[in-house]
Amino acid sequence: MSTVTRRLPSHPHLDVPKRQARQLLKELREGIPAALDRVRRRHPGFKNATASDLAPGQFRLSDAQLVVAREYGFSHWAELKERIDTNPLAVLLDTAIRAGDREAVARVLQSNPQLLHIAVRSGNWGSPMSHAANIGQLEIVKVAAQLGARDFQHAFNRAVLKGHLQCARWLLEHGAKLAPGIVMGPCETLNSAGLRFLDEAGAPLSDAKGNPLAPLEQVL
Repeated sequence: MSTVTRRLPSHPHLDVPKRQARQLLKELREGIPAALDRVRRRHPGFKNATASDLAPGQFRLSDAQLVVAREYGFSHWAELKERIDTNPLAVLLDTAIRAGDREAVARVLQSNPQLLHIAVRSGNWGSPMSHAANIGQLEIVKVAAQLGARDFQHAFNRAVLKGHLQCARWLLEHGAKLAPGIVMGPCETLNSAGLRFLDEAGAPLSDAKGNPLAPLEQVL
C-alpha cells in the first residue's frame, strides 16, 4: 500500500487533523487493513503491529495523532499544532525566504525565535534553514544558522537532493555529514550534479544499510 502523505492548506485549522486522528482510530477499531498499514508506516512503536496489538487501551488517540502528524511531515503532534498556531508568521517567512529577502527573514526570526525549529511548510522541506537550502537560498541559510538553526544535516540533504551545490558545500563545511545513504536522494531525483558532488566529496555510494547496489536500483 502507498504511504499516506498530507500537505497543510494555506489556512490550516487544528480541527481537521483532530478529525483525521479520530477517523484513523475508528478505522482501526473496524479492522480496516489500510488503517493498520498507516500505523505501521508512521508510528515507531508499532512498526510490526498486528490488529490485536492495536486493541483499545493499547493504541490511544494520542498514538493516532502521532500518525497523522507524521503524515503531514511533522515529528510529533505538538509540532504540528505549533505550526498551525503560527501559520500567519510561517506564511510571511515562506514568502521572504522565496524572495531571498535576508532582512525580512532575520526580522521575523529574531522576533519569533521558535520558528527556527518549526517547518515552514508541511512535508520534508523542514524549518527555515532547510527550506532555504531546498530552493538554493544560501544567504538565508547563513542567516538562519547565525540565529541558532541547527538542522544542518536535513538542510544539506535537501540541498543535495535539489542540486543546490553552493548551499550543500557551505552546509558540509559547517556541520553536515556524508552519512551512509545520502546518495539515495539525488539518485531518486536523477540529479547528476548532486550525485557527482557527493562522490567527489567522498560520500559512501550505498544506501543507509550499506547496500552498494541500492543507488543503481533507485536510478533504474
